[in-house]
Amino acid sequence: MSITRTDICVPTRRTDWNNIIASLIVIAISLAFGYMAVGYGIGSTRQMGAGYFPLALSIIGGVLGVLVLIRTIIAPCPEEQPVDLRRILFVCAAFVVFALGIAPMGLFATIIATTVVGSFAHREARLHESVLLGAGLAVAIWLIFVVLLGLPMRVLPGGF
Repeated sequence: MSITRTDICVPTRRTDWNNIIASLIVIAISLAFGYMAVGYGIGSTRQMGAGYFPLALSIIGGVLGVLVLIRTIIAPCPEEQPVDLRRILFVCAAFVVFALGIAPMGLFATIIATTVVGSFAHREARLHESVLLGAGLAVAIWLIFVVLLGLPMRVLPGGF
């Protein structure tokens, strides 16, 4: 059995702009949230301040963004992919919905709205599935942050 030139898969070196742009946006947003979190007071691991979790999440987001960027630069991309603005816009819109909605709408409605908006980055997203996922996330986040950690958060609109 002989190996011909068509049997060997040689990856081409193309730039995946979707991942580069997405990772740069995640890094920028993580830096912005980290900067804002420092202003709330971080505290220590024993005495966590209001900015402790936002700073931790921004660090995690920034590290993940850097890892995706490095992987995208190092790994070859097998085919040219156009930049999908739909994904970028809906993911950025989800961040905006959360930032603008958490104070007036409360935790539950904001998490559901953020999940619904973010899910539409995928073309096959279904509204009822997104709402159910958002409701489950809202309950899980409420249990973790409000019930278990005792963080004071507005859960429902109107200050409840």
